[in-house]
Amino acid sequence: MLNDFVEDGERSSIFRKFATWLRPGGILIFDVREWTKTVERYTKGLLHQRTVKLSTGTLEFCSKTVLDMESRQLRICAFGLSLVSRESCPAFSHRIRAFSA
Repeated sequence: MLNDFVEDGERSSIFRKFATWLRPGGILIFDVREWTKTVERYTKGLLHQRTVKLSTGTLEFCSKTVLDMESRQLRICAFGLSLVSRESCPAFSHRIRAFSA
């Protein structure tokens, strides 16, 4: 996902890499997260929960998204909990940056 490259240097680097993979005259088509629509979506509900039935039990997933308006990034904190064994899965944190204004 191109939105996972949040630093300007990372973004420049990945596009240089794409250029080495393309044939002369080739084109690259991709889709990225648009900031305005992202703000609309994530201001409606920042807490997301999902429950999935597995053959070994039930897995509950929860994530909380914080909009960082200054850097135009989503900061996502997620964790899972196995309801069968009551063991917590490690929490993780992730950042996503939109490409457009």
